[in-house]
Amino acid sequence: MINEVIITTKKGKRNNKAPIGVYFKDRDKEVVMHLFYGSHTFENMTKEDYFAVNITPPLEIAKAVLDDEDEYDLFKEIPYLKKAQCVKFYRIINRQLITKKDEFGENKLMIIKGEKIGEKILSRDIYIYNRADGLLVETAILYSRLTSKHINMDKNKKNEMIKEICKYFQIIKKVGNKEHKNVAMKIINNLKERYGEMNLEF
Repeated sequence: MINEVIITTKKGKRNNKAPIGVYFKDRDKEVVMHLFYGSHTFENMTKEDYFAVNITPPLEIAKAVLDDEDEYDLFKEIPYLKKAQCVKFYRIINRQLITKKDEFGENKLMIIKGEKIGEKILSRDIYIYNRADGLLVETAILYSRLTSKHINMDKNKKNEMIKEICKYFQIIKKVGNKEHKNVAMKIINNLKERYGEMNLEF
């Protein structure tokens, strides 16, 4: 099962966060993730041996696709999010570079395998799931593909993805709270700047 989390890494003095799907193995003693070539996280993990898996409400996952700004703390020099409910810390024990062919063409991936070295429970508050949460995560996934410099797709595929985001946005406006709507609107505005020539209605 793929679990949607936020990965935090460090490059020099700069903290980086990114929404990533991961596989937990042997409960959570090991974690495996696939990173697309060209991302900051990919670049960081070619040089850094440690990272954090931040378990957060879905809204935070969607926000993570927009920028790296956040409140961070450190565990043995590994950055993690103060807003996380739980954080698991890992040491990289294996890196594997592969080439994957899919609907977006041929892409380079790095498969990372990490061994757990620690954990922090930061909050025991109960988070009540809302439909807007799931739709925002799906929106963030589509947005990351649309804005990646290393994923090639034709205009029809881009158009299809943007229409899907528009459909999600209409539902988020109905069922989400103010913060859900604000994050969705930031994503929409970024797409308008990039793909305005497609004349799609948001």
